[in-house]
Amino acid sequence: MSLFSRLFGPPPPPPVKIVYRKRGTLLVEGGVIIVDEDGHVIPLRPTRQPGTVKLCGCGKSKEKPYCDGSHKL
Repeated sequence: MSLFSRLFGPPPPPPVKIVYRKRGTLLVEGGVIIVDEDGHVIPLRPTRQPGTVKLCGCGKSKEKPYCDGSHKL
């Protein structure tokens, strides 16, 4: 453990980045936990880009809260 870590603790995690795309997809980059309105954790889906989650922002997805590309139709 470094002297800095002993004095100040571990560095904070990087902030979560959310990218809104005009067509409806919300790209969430960073460590996230997705929870439904009842407080139940929704398992993360495997993605091509580890650490990135695509959420539906248009309301058309059949796999909500995840984007299934329905906004393209």
